[in-house]
Amino acid sequence: MLLLRFVHDWSDEFDVYGIKLISEEKWERKKEFIRNVQDYPYEFGFGTNEEIVFEEPKDLINSIDVDEITDEEAKVLIKYRLEDFGHFPI
Repeated sequence: MLLLRFVHDWSDEFDVYGIKLISEEKWERKKEFIRNVQDYPYEFGFGTNEEIVFEEPKDLINSIDVDEITDEEAKVLIKYRLEDFGHFPI
């Protein structure tokens, strides 16, 4: 399993965080979508009127840190309902 982490500083006012637990196969499909299907610039909206703009696919992909985790670590995240938490652009 992979743990995807998104952290972005929004206009020097606050940070936007998100994590997502995902299989390697699903991550590969999502990257393919980001590169070939998603329209750019892509505006990721959150809050009442905030947004993060990704000008091209590499900007979005590079904003996500990917860590391989063990099945035991994944079970802990799932147990505490943290497998999909916070704001995530995909």
